[in-house]
Amino acid sequence: MSNLASIPASNLPHSVVFSLCTLSNLSQIFIGESAETIYTNTLEVTTKVLADSEVRSEIGEWEVVWLNTAVSMHTSQNVMYIARNTSGESPVYVISLSGTNNANTVDLIEDLGGLIASSWDYFPNGQNPLLGNHPKIGCGFKLGLDVLINMKSVPLDGDNYHPLTAVEYLRHVGATNVYVTGHSLGGTLASLYALYLYSQNQNLNINCMCLAALAAGDEDFNTYYNSIPILANQTTLYWNTLDFYPTFYVHSMLEHVKTLYAPNVTWDILTAMELDPLLAIVAIATDIHHYYQLITNNVKRFTSDIYTSENIICSPKKAINPDKYIGQATCQHVPAYAYELQIVPFLKAVTHTIRHETKFGDLMPCIFFTDGFSKATTPIGLS
Repeated sequence: MSNLASIPASNLPHSVVFSLCTLSNLSQIFIGESAETIYTNTLEVTTKVLADSEVRSEIGEWEVVWLNTAVSMHTSQNVMYIARNTSGESPVYVISLSGTNNANTVDLIEDLGGLIASSWDYFPNGQNPLLGNHPKIGCGFKLGLDVLINMKSVPLDGDNYHPLTAVEYLRHVGATNVYVTGHSLGGTLASLYALYLYSQNQNLNINCMCLAALAAGDEDFNTYYNSIPILANQTTLYWNTLDFYPTFYVHSMLEHVKTLYAPNVTWDILTAMELDPLLAIVAIATDIHHYYQLITNNVKRFTSDIYTSENIICSPKKAINPDKYIGQATCQHVPAYAYELQIVPFLKAVTHTIRHETKFGDLMPCIFFTDGFSKATTPIGLS
């Protein structure tokens, strides 16, 4: 195959970026172990996956050069790693951020921390160039961003043995082409981290790809983000219109949540008991702070199929029932994006690699994007 990894960042296929993004969630298979063990296992499994010949045939040659697995509640939290292509004259660095780890309370707090808004404080030279603009983001997302900003890792690709933040590492290696990406909570944090990265180095060629992201901030935040040409033009947002999660903190969208899958799947009493309190909190936060979904010059909307019991086959270990609202929402939030961006062969290669490792094989969860899903969604077209 042609070497995909040598392509400039602006032309890097989104399928490659999303493939690398999904690996940031591998740390979630390690539960109840020490922080050091979770880090070591995550680094080992990610390295093995990227070295696999079947994986390389799908995405090209990449290596892990920086990795941090913040740990709390005996599980991973806000994982971030940097992959670099191993060929090409101008290396591309892809920064991948993990999505919500449902076993980690702090991750859940970040998702639901919108009742309080925090000011955006990261500007080039410390000053907002837009007069009268006072951007704010959800306090939970600010918490996650601060974790990412302060993460450090010993560089894994050289003779520097001193821990560096991601910004310090990129400066140390003289990086010029950077991609930031994430899915779900990671998608929201990806846009925030890209904006932070810009505030620290305006000479970087920054691309950003956010998938299934929750609304991060208010109208002033969106205005400020889009006032920066490189971010407005090189931030791509993937959004499945049947995905429940991107509607968080957008009041006009919340009004349609309960009928999102009608008439196929209804908002039954069990769903109401579990989600009504959540929606009430989110609606209050939205009313107070007027959050908006980030919209840039590159929004890729698509509508997936409704999943049925015929096109999903899950093991009892992590069963998903698509006939129930929460099960359908899970299908629309996770595998729908994998099928839309056509990374299923990559994910199958990843699953194959991990399951043939005796150390990791029994830990592979069904929820890892495709395992158990037998039918691709139908692309409706992007706009």
